[in-house]
Amino acid sequence: MRKSMWLPVVVAAGLVLSAGPAGAIVGGQETTTDRHPWVVNVINEKPPVPIPWRSGCGGALVAPDKVITAAHCVDENPKEDFTVAAGRTDLRTQDGQERKVAKIWIHPDFRHEAPPPGQLPEQGSDVAVLTLESPLPGPTIPVADEHDADRYLPGREAVVLGWGSLTAPPEQAVATPLLHEARMWITPDQPCLRAHEEDELNPMTFDAAKHVCTRDPFDGSTTGGGDSGGPLVVDGELVGVVVGGSSSLDEDYASFTDLSAFHADLEDPLS
Repeated sequence: MRKSMWLPVVVAAGLVLSAGPAGAIVGGQETTTDRHPWVVNVINEKPPVPIPWRSGCGGALVAPDKVITAAHCVDENPKEDFTVAAGRTDLRTQDGQERKVAKIWIHPDFRHEAPPPGQLPEQGSDVAVLTLESPLPGPTIPVADEHDADRYLPGREAVVLGWGSLTAPPEQAVATPLLHEARMWITPDQPCLRAHEEDELNPMTFDAAKHVCTRDPFDGSTTGGGDSGGPLVVDGELVGVVVGGSSSLDEDYASFTDLSAFHADLEDPLS
């Protein structure tokens, strides 16, 4: 990871960039699954392009057999195409444990298609729950709910994790098989929303009530290509899921699905 600007992207296993609503991490430093044992990689076993290591999106183990990730990571393939790897800091290895996915729940309001003419694409309800065929033994992370509004206050320090690109457009993408983390800070919604809508390369919009935004005004760490679905964490609690970022306004904004806004919707798939 390093300081850079970026735009929302969909990444085929973190290697090939094209326009779309995904994201990962740019900036920060290497970390390990020993430090964050609930971070998992959601492997797409049938990626659209060949890759040197098995990869896909990020995710978080929130119960022994439940993973929260982004809906756009898993909405175009059947459950048989996905494997969850835990305890694997380096995706080039066979470290840790793997589980096949028994069931995929995608938020019913999620849409992954082009909007009507004249309207901006919207990042909306981008959250999914994967039920594993058998439990994983590792620790889990609690999920924010409607009582955790203080964790979303502007200025709160957050951590985002992922295996995504180390660089961002206009530079050539440089993917990494190593888990990285970056510190960011919760920021007010309106500047972030405006940055998305005014993005020259890939304008988008979102419902501020269902998203949370971050910015790193010090080192410029942000989300980049390859770690959609990865966790945003505040004080040891999962508060968001990586869905996108912006290259506008000379600012490094990143946006995440606000999990507290979907607490009621997640109760059944997480039960």
